[in-house]
Amino acid sequence: MIAYLDTSCAVALLKREQKSQEITDYLEEWTDDGHLLVAGELLATELNRVAIRFGIEAQKVQGIIEALNLVAHTSSDFRVAGQLPGGRLGSLDALHLATALRIGVDALLSDDTELVSASEAAGIPVLDTSLPAREL
Repeated sequence: MIAYLDTSCAVALLKREQKSQEITDYLEEWTDDGHLLVAGELLATELNRVAIRFGIEAQKVQGIIEALNLVAHTSSDFRVAGQLPGGRLGSLDALHLATALRIGVDALLSDDTELVSASEAAGIPVLDTSLPAREL
């Protein structure tokens, strides 16, 4: 199974947040079970910007990035992102969703309300990190 990791969950791996341990444990269980975790290259930029904003060492970002399978965004991802329904869906979230759709992920990991709604509307289930990692 392949899950796409959105920035809203990845940031919890980088800096201390309320759900940081829950998300860390979930992702460890997911990958220990042999499932694949992917993200678009945009995630590296977003995590580096968060690290700079909060004074977090770049090595911590690099460790997260190395644990993922990053995929390149294509020009068609940008076109699809611009056409996705949902007036409240932000541009960067739309790009993440368009990339997830293109690569055919089985699920999405996100805490972003608008992205969760758009993902489910597009037919991609969203994993709940408060529940044990399981197959869909």
